[in-house]
Amino acid sequence: GDTTALLLRAELDAAEAALAWRCLQLARDSLRDVPPTSSELELAARRAPLTARLPLLEPGSRLRAELRLAERTETLRDLDAALAARGAAPPSSDEIAAFLATPVAMIVVGGTAPADLAPLQRWRVLPPGFEQAESGASATRERTPAESGAPWLAHAVEAVGGADRLRRLDGWTAIAELVHADAPPVRESVEWHLDGRLVRRRELLGQTIVTTVDGERGTETLAGTEVILSAGELQQLRAEPARHPLAILAAHLRGELPFEYVAKRAVEDREHVVLQALGSRGDRLRVHVDADSHLVRRVELWATLQDGSVVRIEEAWSDYRTVEGLRVPHLRQVDQDDGKNRLETVFESFVPRLRAP
Repeated sequence: GDTTALLLRAELDAAEAALAWRCLQLARDSLRDVPPTSSELELAARRAPLTARLPLLEPGSRLRAELRLAERTETLRDLDAALAARGAAPPSSDEIAAFLATPVAMIVVGGTAPADLAPLQRWRVLPPGFEQAESGASATRERTPAESGAPWLAHAVEAVGGADRLRRLDGWTAIAELVHADAPPVRESVEWHLDGRLVRRRELLGQTIVTTVDGERGTETLAGTEVILSAGELQQLRAEPARHPLAILAAHLRGELPFEYVAKRAVEDREHVVLQALGSRGDRLRVHVDADSHLVRRVELWATLQDGSVVRIEEAWSDYRTVEGLRVPHLRQVDQDDGKNRLETVFESFVPRLRAP
């Protein structure tokens, strides 16, 4: 199931890491030894709605929450109202014991660990298979003209239909089925425009949720109840279509999204060329271009959520078919946190909208 974690970050000298770990243990124990004051409980009550909504920032978790609420003919607004009305009550001894039994860990990046620090577990910074390939003179680290990533992306553009058509891409209309292991299938239709406008309809359990984005305003409507979307929700809704392979390649052609070459990576029986977006982006966007077919096979990013935590999202694209002169993927598998949460999108139709030549 879903797990919500509280993430605290700090910059310390290496020698202070052990002391910080001890302080963390004492802080947890203080909940049992020194009960919280009324003012602390009041502050916790104000933060409770925000904390409860943190799992909803991830698409799969949000979808499951919407399904459970729809079964009771409720919406996310009803959830917020229930949280706000709950009030602050002192935790019982059983609740305190359950909290202290939850796992806690401290992750230290950089510095040298003290020799007497135990228990200590070391790990590799990069996941297996992501390191630069090294094979003597044929090592893939060479950064010749391909360093910019442009030559590989030029091949990718030609593989999906050519620069002329991609420059005329103005959006698309798509119908798909969303499949998640912990939720019934959802039928979805999306109309997306290059200027950011979006209309999305999701049908689940006899209910239809309509989400719209137009400029700086976004709404979500279910059973006649309309909810205004937050700025963070609008940002996430705009970001999803913008990282579709066609949208990425079109943005590169417009000069909005330059890439640099990173490495070659073996993925199953294929070799991927890994490129990383340049500029002031905070999500470290990367694309994987198939070294043989030159199709974009994966898009990955490290997204910062509204609570400040960072999550790794990987989208695998496959089943390319030709529509309106462009090769379009019809299957997307979204993995979050290395496969712990997977959402599959099977496109029934995907029709690109092209401006006139």
